[in-house]
Order: sequence, then C-alpha cells, then structure tokens
Amino acid sequence: IDRDFFKNYPYLKYLSLSNVKIQIDEEMFAQLNLKELVLEKNDLKHLPSTLKHIQSIEYIKIKNQPINSLDESKLFESLTNLKFLEFNTIKLKNLAH
Repeated sequence: IDRDFFKNYPYLKYLSLSNVKIQIDEEMFAQLNLKELVLEKNDLKHLPSTLKHIQSIEYIKIKNQPINSLDESKLFESLTNLKFLEFNTIKLKNLAH
C-alpha cells in the first residue's frame, strides 16, 4: 500500500489491515486521522515510526506480528489520546526503554 492510498479518505476513523500480505509504506500513516487501528498477521518486523503522527488515535491492536524488538518509547509518548494498546502473539525479543 503506497503512501497516497488513503489521501482521499480524510474522514476515515477505523482501519483494519489484517491478513494483508503486502508491503505497507510507513508514510501512509502520517496522513491518517484515525481513532482505531488494527494490524494483524501482516509480517511487520517493527512498528511504523509514522504512527506517532496519528494524534487522534485512541485504540491500537497489534496481533500476530513477528516484531523482534520494541524500542518505540518516543512513538507512544506522542500519542496523547491513546487509551487502549494491545499486543497479542508477537515474537518480541528485545524491549528497550
């Protein structure tokens, strides 16, 4: 999915990219104004750093991803509206802080 894929959907509030075996351009997240994001079974090795630009996000669910390390403290620090964060069945080997 390229960075401009969602640019014509400024009112999109919920996005579920589940079981999508395609490349996701991280820059697409910078354009979104979501409340909820679900990333499930996408073979993500790390969290997209551009998630920090979704200031409106309240709910993030990340499930069944081969994420090896989580060094995203600054990413979550900027998500001041985040109320719910779920990691489920990820292959985390390193948790940096």
